[in-house]
Amino acid sequence: MDPASCDTVFDAAEYAQFETDGLTVREASPNANLDTLMAADGIRCLWRKPNTDLEAWYAQWPSDQATWEATRTDLLGAGATDSGDAFGSVLQPESNSALAHRDGIVYFTSPPRLLGSVLALR
Repeated sequence: MDPASCDTVFDAAEYAQFETDGLTVREASPNANLDTLMAADGIRCLWRKPNTDLEAWYAQWPSDQATWEATRTDLLGAGATDSGDAFGSVLQPESNSALAHRDGIVYFTSPPRLLGSVLALR
């Protein structure tokens, strides 16, 4: 499997929707929520429509099960909710984001609906 990149993490339909919506890849700027959660290594992607607040975030980073469980517990204690979805994701309503863990990788999307387009979660 090829390494993930901002050009390959989602299915083709999602990239087509980004284009329709006018979202283009941008250099990822600071994101307080993601900056707190994300490990040093991994990828971080931002798509934004110029001159609007319309944006989409994706990130992934390695995490062992114990670290993920501790993070998940902290998130739930801080007001996040268990989604009950097929990804076993945790929703963060205050930051309009979702996180899921599979095979040693944490996946972060904002908005949460983007988890359904992450190829590695299929």
